[in-house]
Amino acid sequence: MLCNQQLIKQDTLPLNPAQHWLLNYFPRPYEWYDRILFPLELPISVPAVQKAIEYLVDRHDGLRTTFIEDNGHWKQQVQNSISKEEISPLLYHAEEQTQEEYEKTRDELALAYCRQFNLQEGPLFKVLLFKRSEKRCDVLFLFHHIIVDYLACITIFKEFNYLYSAFQNEEKIELSPATSNTQYMHSLSNAMNSSALSEMNNFWQEGKLLPDSDLILNDHPGKECVSKTIRVTIPATQAEKLLRFGKKHFQARSLHHVLVAPLYHALREEVTNDTITISQKLHGRNINSDDFSFISTVGNFAINVPVTCNIDPEDNWNAIIGRVEKRFSEIPLNGLSYDIVHLINQSIPYPDHNIAPIRFNYMGISPYQRLVQRIEHPNQCLTTYIEFFVYFHEKSLHIEIQYDQTSIGQHLVNRLRDNYVKNLHDLISNL
Repeated sequence: MLCNQQLIKQDTLPLNPAQHWLLNYFPRPYEWYDRILFPLELPISVPAVQKAIEYLVDRHDGLRTTFIEDNGHWKQQVQNSISKEEISPLLYHAEEQTQEEYEKTRDELALAYCRQFNLQEGPLFKVLLFKRSEKRCDVLFLFHHIIVDYLACITIFKEFNYLYSAFQNEEKIELSPATSNTQYMHSLSNAMNSSALSEMNNFWQEGKLLPDSDLILNDHPGKECVSKTIRVTIPATQAEKLLRFGKKHFQARSLHHVLVAPLYHALREEVTNDTITISQKLHGRNINSDDFSFISTVGNFAINVPVTCNIDPEDNWNAIIGRVEKRFSEIPLNGLSYDIVHLINQSIPYPDHNIAPIRFNYMGISPYQRLVQRIEHPNQCLTTYIEFFVYFHEKSLHIEIQYDQTSIGQHLVNRLRDNYVKNLHDLISNL
């Protein structure tokens, strides 16, 4: 699928819910970028890097996707071919720079290259190499968020390292066939029959989605926001118990449900009623409950879904987690239905920040601390008032809370942080 020409056009596909949200939430030029940054095994082999990138592009149609606009309506278009020159890595020498100089240069270059991305022309990713010394080289993957989400970045990271090693050592490549962005769209289309659409509509119409005004101080987040991040870490001695025993002890299907339960409880202490809504960042990949065939697909499928639970502060953790589990299981199409119902009749509050001022984003286990990060710029729009990023790294549990200082006071964020951490420790003490 690689050629020496420019991108060759192919048939179009509709936008998936995550892409539709992005193109409708952000103003032009739709600036929302991601990066993967990690060290590479030395000595560096640029030809092996090139071959690994080419293999990834051939393997994953998400990396060959561009977008076309017709009378204000966007569609995605998977390209059959892409030129080798367009995806060649760029090598920068940073051996003489201090750490501060290197980070400044790296971040400025990253933003400059991201701002060259053109949705209609592509490609929508770039790879930079920074040689720091004879023993260290950093690899920086840059993406427009419309073609990748967190899980896609993890897939690219794992497969790139495997492929790079294989090409460098002339080893045989053995990878299972990849599921494609195109297959995902066909599967989603097949799931949207009339009966399913009726069930989705009834669920969200009857959900009585009302904004929780107790925590919203100003207008919705936008480009006038000023973001700030505070961080806290649960040490490995405590966090490892959650990793090893959390799901089994609380009979939970997902550790996400265990980790978000203390936040529901913390938020209950801030409001005057038992009905608590938290927006959940979900991967949007298991269209059918037991179908995980798209978990490693490269694309942007992540969705933001408001999930409402009734929280009794006197309940124990088993009861609270059980209630959270039940509520998640009731949502049609594993959360994709929220975006779909809005797209069909636009009769429910949308997007999620109009209902829930807080979003919870569980990112699993990261091989490097914040391996995947958003690339922010001076005009960066926030997409919610407060977002909890939670992930494990080296057995510790890391919590990063990003919030909009123009709408949310730091005293509130500090209370939520302190109560969330207190609740986590209390939950862990039950293990």
